[in-house]
Amino acid sequence: MNCPKCVGKTLVTDSRTPDSSNNRHIANYGDKVIGWWCSDYRVRLRSCKRCRMTFRTVEMSVEDLIGALEDKK
Repeated sequence: MNCPKCVGKTLVTDSRTPDSSNNRHIANYGDKVIGWWCSDYRVRLRSCKRCRMTFRTVEMSVEDLIGALEDKK
């Protein structure tokens, strides 16, 4: 994945599921973003190799994404 700030390459520095007991604050971020729709997601903490910016991504299955989009119609 590329950095949204400088388009450099990023590294995953942490990865959590909703069931993760340690670093629960990272998984809580996913609850706020997509937890209303599904419980099968992963939150990744990423860091850019070039500019050192850190950011989170929330990943879910394509099937869940399609279902969420169809419900918004």
